[in-house]
Amino acid sequence: MNMPDPRPDLTYLLYWDDDSIPLEAGITIGSHIDNDIVVGGEDILDYHVRVELSERGPVLVPLDNGSIGINGISSQTPVQVIIGDIIVIGHAVMQLGIEIELESEAQQWTLYAEDGGPSYPLSGEVSIGRGEQAAIRLYDEHISRHHARILERRGYLWVQDLGSANGTYINDRPLLGGARLFHGDTITFDKVRYQVVATGPELTPAKSYDEPLLPTHTKHPSPALDDTRTSRQQGVSTDTVNLPEVTEPGVYLLSLNVEDPLPIRRLAVGENTIGRAESCNVVIDHSTVSAEHAQIVVRPERAVITNLMATNGTIVNGQNIDTVELKDMDTLSFGDHGFVYREVVEQSQPFWRETRTWTTGGIILALIVLLTLLL
Repeated sequence: MNMPDPRPDLTYLLYWDDDSIPLEAGITIGSHIDNDIVVGGEDILDYHVRVELSERGPVLVPLDNGSIGINGISSQTPVQVIIGDIIVIGHAVMQLGIEIELESEAQQWTLYAEDGGPSYPLSGEVSIGRGEQAAIRLYDEHISRHHARILERRGYLWVQDLGSANGTYINDRPLLGGARLFHGDTITFDKVRYQVVATGPELTPAKSYDEPLLPTHTKHPSPALDDTRTSRQQGVSTDTVNLPEVTEPGVYLLSLNVEDPLPIRRLAVGENTIGRAESCNVVIDHSTVSAEHAQIVVRPERAVITNLMATNGTIVNGQNIDTVELKDMDTLSFGDHGFVYREVVEQSQPFWRETRTWTTGGIILALIVLLTLLL
C-alpha cells in the first residue's frame, strides 16, 4: 500500500458567506474574540468547536457540550468531514471545500471485492447500500438501505458513512463521519469487505492490506511514533502516591509515575499539546501514548482538555472524554501514564490578619463615635 504523501497535496477550505478560510490544525471557532474564527450569537459558546487535521481530512471536535450540524444531523461528538459537507454552528452555515495543490497520480479508481465478486469503477458520487437506488447494491440484511457513499473529485477519493446501523470501516477502524481514501485502503460495510485501488503510471500496485489503520494526527509523525501500544489502564488513583509539591502560582501536570524524569510539568497559557512526538509541548515518551494524544487549553478563567483522536483515548477521573473543563486535583490518563492536574493560586491574606484589620478598624470607629457623643 502507498502511504499518504507528506506533502500538502490538498488544502481544505471553509466557505462562509463570501469568505474562503484555509483550515489549519488546532484552530477554534466560537464567540470569544480569541478564536481563530469568531462567530457571534447567543447560541454560540465562547469556544464552540476545535478543528483537527489529519491526512484523512478535518475532524470537528465540539467543545464544552457544544452542538454542530453536519448535513442536517446534529452532533456533540467528534465528526470527520469531507468535501461538500454542510456545517452548521449556531446560525452560521458553512461548507467544506478543497484547493488542489498537487494533481493526483490516480487516473482511475476501482473498488474490488475481497471474495472475488464484481468490481466497480469509482467516478463522481457513488452510493452504496441495500436500497434499490444504490449505485452499488449490496444484498445483505446487515447493510443499511443508504449505507455509505464514495466521492471522487479530480482524482482524489473520499468515503462517508450515512448513519448506517452497522457502520463503515477503513482498514478495520470505524469511520466517524467521512474520510479521505488512499490507494490500497480496505473498506468494510458491516462485514462486506472491499479494497480501493488506483491506477496510474507512478503508482505501485497495491497489495491486500491486513493491518489496522495507524492513528492519524495533525502532523505527520515519524514511523517510530506510529506503533502506539494498546493501554489496559482505565484511570489512576492518587491514594498511595506522594505528589510532587508546587508552591509557585501556575497550572501544572504532576506525574504519578515515580520513575518519571520530569515529575512536574508546567503548562503555559494558551494551547498545550500532549503526546509522544517531539513537537508536543508536553512530551511523554511512552508506547501507549499517541504521537499527539491530547491538548489542554489554559485560559485565565478556565482550562479545557480535548482528546485528539488518541488510540487509547484520554481519561479524566476514570472517564473517557472528548472534551471537558478541568478542575484542581483532577486525575488524567494518557495511555498508561497518569497525572494530577493542579492549579496553584496566590494565597490571600490569612484569616487572622483580615480579622485583626477589621477588629482594629472597629475599635477606631467606636472611639470616634464615643468622642463625638462626649463633645
